[in-house]
Order: sequence, then C-alpha cells, then structure tokens
Amino acid sequence: MRDHRQVTDLAELDRVRARAMPSTTSSARGGPLVVAVDVGSSSIRAGLYDTGGRPVRGAYAQVAYEPDVDDRGGVQLPVERLLATLTTTLDALVARSAGHLSRVAGAGVSCFLHSVAAFDRDRRPISPLLSWADTTSAAAAADLRATLEPGAVWAETGAPLHASYWPAKILRLRSADAGAGARLFAGAPEILWHALTGQFGIDLSHASGTGLLDRASGGWHAGLLRALRLDPDALPQILPGAAAAPLAGWSAERYADLRDVPWFAPWSDAWCGNVGLGAVAGGPAALQVGTSGAIRVIQPGAAPPVPAGLFAHRLADGTSLLGGQLSEGGGVAAAVARLVGSTTRALERGAFELPADGHGLTILPFLAGERGTGYHERARGTVTGLGLGTTRAELYLATVEAIALRFAAIDRRLAAHLGHPPRIVASGGALARSELLAAVLAGALGRPFERSTVAEASARGAAIATLAAAGIIAGVAALPPPPGRMVVPDPDRVAAMRPAALRQEALLETLLGEA
Repeated sequence: MRDHRQVTDLAELDRVRARAMPSTTSSARGGPLVVAVDVGSSSIRAGLYDTGGRPVRGAYAQVAYEPDVDDRGGVQLPVERLLATLTTTLDALVARSAGHLSRVAGAGVSCFLHSVAAFDRDRRPISPLLSWADTTSAAAAADLRATLEPGAVWAETGAPLHASYWPAKILRLRSADAGAGARLFAGAPEILWHALTGQFGIDLSHASGTGLLDRASGGWHAGLLRALRLDPDALPQILPGAAAAPLAGWSAERYADLRDVPWFAPWSDAWCGNVGLGAVAGGPAALQVGTSGAIRVIQPGAAPPVPAGLFAHRLADGTSLLGGQLSEGGGVAAAVARLVGSTTRALERGAFELPADGHGLTILPFLAGERGTGYHERARGTVTGLGLGTTRAELYLATVEAIALRFAAIDRRLAAHLGHPPRIVASGGALARSELLAAVLAGALGRPFERSTVAEASARGAAIATLAAAGIIAGVAALPPPPGRMVVPDPDRVAAMRPAALRQEALLETLLGEA
C-alpha cells in the first residue's frame, strides 16, 4: 500500500527514501513529453510540454501559497510550506495527465533565485527560507560592505553585497539564536531537488545567483567564505552541466509513473525566462514583469565586466546572464491598489483616461527595498507632490509610471554597455493583465517592444531546457517562441516620460545619494 503522506522535512525525506517501491512503467505511445515545474514567489505551476515546447492541453496544475510578511522587512517561507505546495501541485498534475505519463522523457524545474535557509547537521530546517524580497539582512550587508571591498566583490561575483544575496543572509541567520546550530545553508531549488531525488547540489545558474560564486573559477568565492568563516561543506555542491537523477524514496513511490524519468537539478527562473522567450545568446533582451521585474540579455564569456547597477550570472555553457532586477513590479501595483481600497482593474480604467505624468507626483516605488540599480535595501516607497485634489487613479498611474521608469533606467545601462538599445521581448503575469502597463512601459523605454504571446515564459524555458538536456532537441535555441505583437509608444507619452524620469532621478539622488 502506498504511503501518501506529504513529507516536509529533509531528515524525514532521507528516512522515507529507504523504502522505495519498484517501478511501474507502461509502454510509450506517441512522441516524447517533458514535465516543467515553475516555482514562483507566490505559486508553483507544473505542466506537460511536447517536443515543440508547447503545453499539453489539460495537463497543468497551479497551487498558490503565500510567504509570511512582516513590517520589519521580513519575507519568509517555512520549508514545510514549500514542500507541501510542491507535493500538492505534482499530485494535481499527475491526476490530470492520465494516459500521458508513459511518454515523459524528462523533468525540469525553474525556481526563483536568492532564497536561503539554515539546516542542522541532520538536514532539518532551523529557519524559514528568506526570500529574495526579505530585507532583514540589511544590517549584515552593511557590515560586509564595511569590512570588504564592495566594488571588487561585485566584479568578482557579479552581485553586490546586498540583503537579497546569500552572504548577508547567511551572516544574519548565523547571528540569530536558532542559527547557532546551523551546519548547512541551502535555497529552495536545492531543497526541492533533494526532496524529489535524494541528491543535493546546486546548478551553476543558481550558484551564481547566490552572490557567493567566483565567476572566474566557477567555485565558491574564497574571500567571502573567509569573511563569513564558512566551510565549503556548509554549502551545496556546485553541479557540472545539467545534472539529473531519478525520483527516489517517497517521491518514487508517490509518482511511480515518473520514477525512472531524469529530474534535472533546478535552473534559475531568470535563465529559464530568457530561454522561454527566445532571448538566448545573440538574441533580444528579455523583459519580465511579474511580482517583481527584470531585463536580461545573454552575453558570451563566463565572467564579463559588470556595468554599474547591473548583475551577471555565470551559466553552464560559458555564457553569462547580464541585466538588472527590480523588487518592484505587479506586486507594488497591487499593494497600492489595496492601500487605496480599490482593485487594480478599477484603477486601470481611471488611469487610462488621464494624461501621462499629468498628476504632479514623483514616486520611488521601493516598497520592498531597492535592488536595481542602486541596491539600497533600506529604501522604502516615497511619494512627493500629493495634494488635496490627488485622486486614487492619479496615484495609481504615477505608481505604474514609476515602475516603468525603473525598467527604463536598467535599459539605459544595458544600452550603454551593449553600444545600442537592445531589442526587447516582454512577458509576465503583470504585463499580460495590464494594457496600461504595456503602454506606459513603451513610453518610458521610448521605443517599441515585442509583447510575447508566451503565457508562462519560465515554465516554457524549463521545458525547452529539459528537452535540450535530455537530447531531444539540439539546444535551447532550437525552438524559437511564437511571434508576439509590437507595442508602439505614443509620442505624447514618450515626451511626458522624459521630465518624469529626471524628477525621479533627482529624488533618488536627494534621498539615497545617487540616481
């Protein structure tokens, strides 16, 4: 009889794994399929994809979850909640994929970056996962910047000494009462892969996203390890290439039809998002707006120079993911809607009728601290220009414009580095739901961009990466995305966004010391 418990502790996973059941497979019919799992900041999605990178109708599941958020900058997720959500999602996918599972040739996972939790020597979690959005490590980041050479570390790791990244988070976790027993630090992707396969390691795309990787050597950064008094054994092993393992233990028992399928170590959602949009080496920049936002290009070289305010992640194929990231996106717009007691749909209708930048407001939309481009984790949302006559629609429009101007700031730095403004293909849940955001983004960028028809770029990217890693297609560039539609900026909006950008930059310099 199968054990259908949800296993939510790494030590318990190891114990249950010893009782693995024999496999039950069926003969394959039709072409091969792959499983793609997309672990986002607020939900986990899973679906089947065919060899053309197209989702299989009906073979899809999505389960939402929420992190714990407090008023001190904490954005944390209990490990057991993440594992339970994964189990529920895969349960639903398997139930909806009857008749297809025998054709599955591989499984891949796209997962959000930068999270980390502390574990004891028995691999039991002794802290929740600290999210990328958690800024409670701001003081630890400041301590590191005071004792190390921040510019040199940024150049060597491709990441700043900031509360989003592992060095500050690990320092903060070890200083907490519970952290005294910490023997291992791992993030969501490593936890999930261990839960499914019993293997423990980190893909290079995630290792580089920790801010602890020496990009030149491809190993953990020796200077940071010394500064943190951290043994390399306290970190996951960096995996070569596309490492894979079959399901084991409780997961092999629970998902018997998938137990012999190779499950690849999770890739970063940033890289998967680019792959899903066709923004690969030599291709366009990928602009994504979900809860947060980013613009990224893939460039040759394992450790190219990092322009000021941007990041660079080393990838397994010797290229790098270069770009800027924002803590603000659809999450900030939704928060402002809640603050004024309305819905985003109602506010968008009113905002669309207003002239661009006609509200007299200047906003820094840093409700969860600032990442790109200045990386001020203690920054918070700021509004100037409020008057007795300011309306909810005006405040909402100014917020959307402020978010778009932060994308434009990243775009300018990328253009300066590349020598030309990059062609942009854009996607993301927030963008898909908002015609206002699309129009404002085009105005802030000052040029057209392609709005992708790919509904879930990171999930599609995980599927394509799995097809490539399994040898089913030649590589991640083999499946170009379906054509999107061009968003052409309104000239009046472009003209209005120029003084708005100057005002935002002046406010940034006044409050934070730099634009």
